Amino acid sequence: MFKRLVFGLLLVLLLIGLLNLAFNVRTIKGARTGTYYVRADSYPNPFRLVNVTLVAKDVDGVPIKNALVKAFSEDWGFRVPNFQFNQTDENGCLTLSLPTGNWSFFLWRGWDFVNRNPGQGLFLVLRNVTISSDTYLVMQPDSYMFILFLGLDNCPLEGEIRILDSDHTPIIPSPTAGRTDKNGKINLHVKGGLQYNILFSCQNSTVAYVFLLEKIENGGSIVIQPTLSSLAHITFNVFDRNNMPCSAWFFINYDSFNVGENTGLAPINIWVNGKLDLYTTPTLVTMGPWITIDSWCYRFTPLDYNLRAGEKREISIGGPLSIKLWVQREQTQTWIDIRDSYGNIIGLFWNDGLPTQIPITLTKGDKIIYEGVIDSLFDYVGSTYDVDDSPNYTIYLDMGPYGTYNLTGTLLSQSTLLPTKLIHTEHLDVEVPDVGGQVEERFNIMAKLMEEIYQAESSTLEANLSSRTQVKFQIDVIAGVAGSNFVGMGIGFSLDSSYVTIPSTFISVASHELGHVFQLSPPYSPPGYYIENWFGEPYATLIGNIAIEKIFGGQLALFDRGCHDRFYYYLKTGRLNGIGDLIENIQFALYFVRNKYNLSAFKRFNQIWTGNTSKINILQSKGLTLNETVVATLSFASNDNLSWIFSSAGLKIREDKVSWGLTLLSDVTPPTTIYVYDDLWHNTDFAITLTATDYESGVSEIYYRVNNGLVKAVSVDGQPLINAESANNTLECWSVDNAGNEELPHKILTGIKLDKTKPLVVEVRRQPEGDVEPDQKVKV
Repeated sequence: MFKRLVFGLLLVLLLIGLLNLAFNVRTIKGARTGTYYVRADSYPNPFRLVNVTLVAKDVDGVPIKNALVKAFSEDWGFRVPNFQFNQTDENGCLTLSLPTGNWSFFLWRGWDFVNRNPGQGLFLVLRNVTISSDTYLVMQPDSYMFILFLGLDNCPLEGEIRILDSDHTPIIPSPTAGRTDKNGKINLHVKGGLQYNILFSCQNSTVAYVFLLEKIENGGSIVIQPTLSSLAHITFNVFDRNNMPCSAWFFINYDSFNVGENTGLAPINIWVNGKLDLYTTPTLVTMGPWITIDSWCYRFTPLDYNLRAGEKREISIGGPLSIKLWVQREQTQTWIDIRDSYGNIIGLFWNDGLPTQIPITLTKGDKIIYEGVIDSLFDYVGSTYDVDDSPNYTIYLDMGPYGTYNLTGTLLSQSTLLPTKLIHTEHLDVEVPDVGGQVEERFNIMAKLMEEIYQAESSTLEANLSSRTQVKFQIDVIAGVAGSNFVGMGIGFSLDSSYVTIPSTFISVASHELGHVFQLSPPYSPPGYYIENWFGEPYATLIGNIAIEKIFGGQLALFDRGCHDRFYYYLKTGRLNGIGDLIENIQFALYFVRNKYNLSAFKRFNQIWTGNTSKINILQSKGLTLNETVVATLSFASNDNLSWIFSSAGLKIREDKVSWGLTLLSDVTPPTTIYVYDDLWHNTDFAITLTATDYESGVSEIYYRVNNGLVKAVSVDGQPLINAESANNTLECWSVDNAGNEELPHKILTGIKLDKTKPLVVEVRRQPEGDVEPDQKVKV
């Protein structure tokens, strides 16, 4: 599945004013003239790019060259650039080409300045600046924070300061605003009137400190000297295969927002040479150990903890390894389970920066049926085999300083088949590996979290959860798949989860895949997709991110959807590099709809798309493509014509057809049929004229049947012909409009008179019958 690509948009007042203008939609195929919201052709494209020139100055007004700058728009939901940084020139200037909207700008000095000037720091923010045309901005500090950091022994701490923006999506990675000097002091110049989250870290060969300071006010002096009882104390121990001390990096991510899961927003690197004591602010943390020996690196799956004040914990990694091969029968998926002496799982390992290739050979008798390498620790090796038809395997595992291992045996056997168990939640049946150790409690946490996400998504769409959904974890690369009543998740995520928290990668994928379950169509309608991924994938992501907001709050959702900026580059270049770019652009369009029209638009869309397929069929029968049908349906749910938004994102659709679809969807009034009959006897076959009117989508057809005969259509069979002699012929007639509305009840005309037979004289008699006299009266 495509990486969760989550975007949001809330444009400036000028755009909102545009969208609130009503324009006439031209009549198409008998459609009424309506007042749907469409973009005026003479109005400038609201998604246009403008130039924003920033000038960076220090407290004395001197231009700051080589300052690092990042821009973020909560309207658009992405950073510019994404993971890199812009840099000011020799004159402290930087010009960015940005879409119109509300933007925040972040500026700090680069690494060179920070390392050469301990005790001096700078971090500037301009928040929510409305950009509607070319703009000139000056970024200059007008306040300061003087901070002194002291350790438990009252000694000054010389270390690094990072700034986390406490009210917006954080900058990734968090910027280094400065370093304290040898006296533990720093004068940090900032923009006044704001609060800041500060992450301070320092270490020597035996001790490290990490302090997380939240919502610090600018102006004045601050002394930071936590007590032992206010900190969590962790002792790290690292060993090689012979239980001798060795070195490791611990990449520690701090959850600065305490949203209940670790987002990896504030990474700190701690170097441990055998043993180290870390004193840290209690919070949620994820610790990713990487043991390094010579040119080899061994990456362990993260260890997650909810650290508490006064807590003392010892974390050990390394020692002799235990290695086990697990096989999942479907597609013979293999998992090499490598654990150290303390039960920690090695997820990846490499030499000289390149992942080690793991050769594997499968044989039956003397015949080699598969020979190659396992590209990762989670991969496929062949077709599905039965236990009684299993090949033998040989795996050579070269782990450098941690040894070499030869694994041999029967590929599918009672000792290698991956045992599983079911975890039942209120609506989910979650099948997970039953392999014990660190993963045991993690799977329970994940099942509980998936149930929360599932219910939050159901609440979002007001969907029915009467049936149960199957969730199965696959031994696979990091990926997922889902349908109308099942979800498959890569086991790679499960190994990256934790005892007390779940990483954002799992949350993103799980919420996305569960979002597919609610689509039914689109994109999933057994036996397969009938709508392209351009809508199905970002729609599932949107549903998932809305659920994340309900559970964890908007900060995590912003973090997730703020990771991609392809739409920005599409605006600049006009180029789409395949379906992936289009999906990311449509993600933006969906977040725009969500922000402007709120969740009710998607509830209504889901009800129409999954519950009223006759309407969907009508749109396509009236000339709309599937893409235009989707956009028209979402437009109808939003009470607005959204074709211009999706066209701006690169989707090829016609606005007039979407308008026609809106008319068809909005028309709920059936047509009216009128017949013309004089209520007199007729002596020859005659037609009764039927006409119909419909002031919305227009009349599609007039139907009738005479004397309960076959149903006929005026456009095919002509007007109803009365050709049966009777004093009580009947005519049933009705009309259907282009929106599929049928006139009910049908009109019934009775007493239609037709006599085509001439009178016939059979015998003539008179009275009297004999001779008569002149002027005598007789009866004939």
